Amino acid sequence: MNVQYKDTKELASFVPSLSVLRGVEEEFFQKLELAKKYGWIPGGIYEVEFTIEMGTGQADELEYWPTSERVTAQRKVVEIPVSKHAEFVFVALAAFKSTMKNK
Repeated sequence: MNVQYKDTKELASFVPSLSVLRGVEEEFFQKLELAKKYGWIPGGIYEVEFTIEMGTGQADELEYWPTSERVTAQRKVVEIPVSKHAEFVFVALAAFKSTMKNK
């Protein structure tokens, strides 16, 4: 897909600020540490992915793999218990996605 922009200001309007990206990244690592604390993710894991409802930011499961190849046979899925859902709401990510919809 080839997209052309009128000027750099228009282009910049589609690029999130560094502070927003840092907030999303920080939130991800906080949730990752929390999942490790609960014992849902073992040490030595290379790839982790949360399944998140974009409207609310609520994560209901996570997946992990021991390598970046994401071999299907090595994939593990962990359902986040409903009792822990309040701790796994990705507020920064939901806010970021909301602003991107309006672009």
